[in-house]
Amino acid sequence: MLAKRPDGYHELDTLFERISLGDTLTLRNIPAGIRLRCSSRGIPKGRGNIVVKAARLLQQKYGIKTGVEITLQKRIPVSAGLGGGSSNAATVLVGLNQLWHLGLTRKKLIQLAAQLGSDVPFFMMDTPYARGTGRGEVLKPVKGPRKKLWHCLVKPPFGISTRQAYAASSRLLAPPPVSPANAGRLQGNRRKRVVGLTPPRGDVKMLTRYLERGDQEPLSGLLTNSLELVLNKRLK
Repeated sequence: MLAKRPDGYHELDTLFERISLGDTLTLRNIPAGIRLRCSSRGIPKGRGNIVVKAARLLQQKYGIKTGVEITLQKRIPVSAGLGGGSSNAATVLVGLNQLWHLGLTRKKLIQLAAQLGSDVPFFMMDTPYARGTGRGEVLKPVKGPRKKLWHCLVKPPFGISTRQAYAASSRLLAPPPVSPANAGRLQGNRRKRVVGLTPPRGDVKMLTRYLERGDQEPLSGLLTNSLELVLNKRLK
């Protein structure tokens, strides 16, 4: 995370990765409306769900009168930063493009995906890795290593709201009120806080280089997440 943008989003320089963990979605035409059925409790089933938003976006933009029933079998943990909702939204766009015979190109689908969320476009791409800049929607495919990289995912017994995490980050990035008396001190503290929150821009470039080479030892040292510091007790 680099800075707060004028449009309210955050400027990012990040690496996306596609892993084998995934949910299962089934789409079925119904006479009208959008109906979401989900195997997990606590998942919103109305207009607040990004899966429903994806279906409504296509309905409204292309004047589709046909409805759809979406059955979602969850495997990706909720509020775990794994892109479960975003990947499902992308899947709905691709699936309904076929089910409703819209004939949309991948480029057009990616444009629509960006309207739903900054990381939804990545899941439209046929690549295991991509570097994301802008607010995350400007993507450049990254070649992965020839050998597999194994992961250990640990989900604690609590969730993290992405919106709240970004809001907390914004408070760290936002400059405090400045007066002539404290200008020098605040500027120094501001510099320390931003450096502590956001790794240098070159880190992602180095990360992709080591990833393509499959050099795991230096790779592990570059795997950082700016939002992780928001949850650290030392920020209290």
